[in-house]
Amino acid sequence: MIGLISLAYAVKELGKRAPSFDGMLVAVMPGALFLTLFIRRQRRAAQPMLDLALFTAPGFRNAVISAVVSAAALIGMELVFSQRLQLVLGMSPLEAALFILPLPLGSFVAGPLAGYYLPRLGNRRMLFWTSAAVVSGDAELSLAVQRCGLLQVASLALLGLTIGAALTVSSSTIMLSVPADKAGMAASIEEVSFELGGAAVLRGALKLVATQCLVPLRRRLAKSSRQEHATQQGRGNDGAEAVRQGQASARQYIEMHHREYQDRQ
Repeated sequence: MIGLISLAYAVKELGKRAPSFDGMLVAVMPGALFLTLFIRRQRRAAQPMLDLALFTAPGFRNAVISAVVSAAALIGMELVFSQRLQLVLGMSPLEAALFILPLPLGSFVAGPLAGYYLPRLGNRRMLFWTSAAVVSGDAELSLAVQRCGLLQVASLALLGLTIGAALTVSSSTIMLSVPADKAGMAASIEEVSFELGGAAVLRGALKLVATQCLVPLRRRLAKSSRQEHATQQGRGNDGAEAVRQGQASARQYIEMHHREYQDRQ
């Protein structure tokens, strides 16, 4: 627990705009030490809490990697795309949610289909092709961002299909690659893999959104508010009018970016 908390703190510190590398190093050192002690103890234990020998099986190891990547693709794309729809295109939260709806629906449909074809095609083949499809789906959606809305919806549905299939195949492969007496341990690793993929990409995605969208907007709003407040003070008006003028300037700034985006379409 100490090792995980220390490393989590170091990752959060690294994600800041002005990270403290000294503080990050202080957190990494005890984290790495306690994790190393935990791994050595688990290897020597007769009944370990986490049997690291499971990762020596290629199918199990590859399935865990696929689970991490698929979860990261799903959560990261949903977060970044929804923020883009609201901050760049000016959609409401409900409109953005309805626009992204093909992604979870595609994932919902792909799960049973992947389970149906898994015994016929085999774990290894399905794992490879579904992982490759996730990468292709992400690339297709990235290229379709600047195109018409119908193509974006189709790309979201395709990405949902690939991610849903990859998550199903990863989960089945993890459970089928271990003995029956270690099924509980494998299930725990499977859940941690999904959470790890989401948590790993979440920090980077939030930093990307904040850097590209929120920080420039915040600077513009602060600058406009200062200028309007100084102008209104010079004219002798009250502070409420200055606030209203600053808000109007912010709306004009957002609308200007919306028009620039529509002109590029």
